[in-house]
Amino acid sequence: MSIKEPPLEDSDIDWYVNEGLQDMNEQYDNYMDEQGLTEYVMNLIEEKFNLVESTESLEEIQVRVSKKCVERINEG
Repeated sequence: MSIKEPPLEDSDIDWYVNEGLQDMNEQYDNYMDEQGLTEYVMNLIEEKFNLVESTESLEEIQVRVSKKCVERINEG
């Protein structure tokens, strides 16, 4: 996957959270730790998203990611 350009849409966050959850489930089977998942997804975003051009701060993105991680874990 190439580096994505801003803005970081909700659909992008959904994708990153789903990827992170899939990766963590493959490693740990039925992964349910919101903090660990948030950290993992933030690492994915930092690697694959052009944060230099983003109008959002890293903290703002992390809040959005954390909310989506909690939502996905509660679903599963």
